[in-house]
Amino acid sequence: VRRLQMRTRNGGEELITDTTKMLRALRDEGGMTTADIMEAVNTSSIEQVRRWLRGDSQPAASRREIITNLFTEKIGEEK
Repeated sequence: VRRLQMRTRNGGEELITDTTKMLRALRDEGGMTTADIMEAVNTSSIEQVRRWLRGDSQPAASRREIITNLFTEKIGEEK
């Protein structure tokens, strides 16, 4: 997983990965809500998905695979 450090508005740093970027694109460009993503990756915690979107934590490998497939299906074909 490729990781990039980015400065946040408040001067802190957040960890941005390809998975985080894909999740944000699914939400922002793919028309999915956080709840839609939660259901698609089969997790019962919307807060967990929010942590992934913020870059605070990363999903397990099995969920990263689902996210990659979703991204390819919804966003990848457009680009």
